[in-house]
Amino acid sequence: MMEYVSNVINHQLPERREFLSMSIQSLMNGVEWNLMPRNRERFSQNLSAFRRELNSNSISLVPIAADYGVDAMF
Repeated sequence: MMEYVSNVINHQLPERREFLSMSIQSLMNGVEWNLMPRNRERFSQNLSAFRRELNSNSISLVPIAADYGVDAMF
């Protein structure tokens, strides 16, 4: 998963990479790796904040699905 995240960041414009890296790291702030309702809720809140940050900074992620075969999932 970390390799995928690194590739997502590296496929962005150079001036936006640091901001995006910090934003992605904030997704797991206060979230443990289990499916307890509290963690799911916290992750959902972090995800909403992540989306707002990207929108407010006019950042749209460049898709890299073809590199990882992810397009088969959608």
